[in-house]
Formats: sequence, C-alpha cells, structure tokens
Amino acid sequence: MGNVIITDGPDTIINRRHVDVLVDRLADGILPVQAAAYIADALIMSDDFTFADDGASEVLLFLSDESAPTSRAELQALRSRLSTGA
Repeated sequence: MGNVIITDGPDTIINRRHVDVLVDRLADGILPVQAAAYIADALIMSDDFTFADDGASEVLLFLSDESAPTSRAELQALRSRLSTGA
C-alpha cells in the first residue's frame, strides 16, 4: 500500500467524477476500505477542498465511515447516485 498525502494548496473543487474514481477503485479492490475512508475523511476535513454539489459530499461522508457497508451492490448504488444525481 502506498502513502496518501493531502497537503495545503490552492482551493480545489471536488466533483462527482473525482468521487466516482474513488468509489470505482474501492469497488475494484484496488483501494482498501480503510484507505478510502482515510482519503474521504481528509478531503472532508481540509479547508482547501470545496464540493461541486451535495451528491459528491454525501458519498464522501458515507465512505469516510469505515464501518459503512461496502458490498459490491452498495458501491454500485453509490456510483449510480453519482451519475444520476439522485
């Protein structure tokens, strides 16, 4: 497993596509649940990231909880939510 470093920097907008990549890597088993939760939490807590819409932030909030269910079906539902905005 590699390191994830989220540093201070210019304000960055996190959109649905960014979050979808994170969910996709988790669904494919490339990213462990603990790493996805850490990344999601770091993005939420940083003052340097703004969310393009509520959908992106809601999915990140879900991912930040390591105890949240992360079955393939659940992750597919999150991806569908990101693509439809529902």
